[in-house]
This record gives sequence, structure tokens and C-alpha cells, in this order.
Amino acid sequence: MDNSKIEKKAVNIGNDAEKAVLAGLIPILGLVFILRLVQWYILRPNVVENQSIHPRIRDKFMKAQLRLWIAVLLWPCFILFLVLYVAFT
Repeated sequence: MDNSKIEKKAVNIGNDAEKAVLAGLIPILGLVFILRLVQWYILRPNVVENQSIHPRIRDKFMKAQLRLWIAVLLWPCFILFLVLYVAFT
């Protein structure tokens, strides 16, 4: 894959991950972030081995993993909390 394409994809995933935690409460967007997380895992080997990518972009990309996981897991936990709250009150 071309270096510029790898870098552009890494930047896009990093930017999306910054907004992921806030948007993770919306269930349909949670599904979108599942796909972004899969793309993160597919792109990770290319970003790690490619030394021509700027270190700031690489760091932002690597930090995106935690944010995407939070967004993916946030809405099911929120729905579970609501179900349990309604069931026991």
C-alpha cells in the first residue's frame, strides 16, 4: 500500500477516535465505530512498520485503539444499565 494512503487512513481513524467516546452513546454510531476498530486492526501492521509516517500521526493512531474500544463498549453497557435499572426499580 502507498505511504500516503496509509498515512491518510491513519489520520482519519485518529480523528474519528477523538470523537468516538462522545458519539459512542448513540447505538447506530457505535456500530460504525466497530467497523473503524476493525479497520484499525487491519491498518496497524502497515503503520507500525512504515517509518516514513510522522511520529505524531503514529502516536495519534496508536492512542485511537482505546478510544474506539470505549465507544464500541459504551452503548451496550449503557443499554444494559438502563434495562437493569428499569427491571429493579
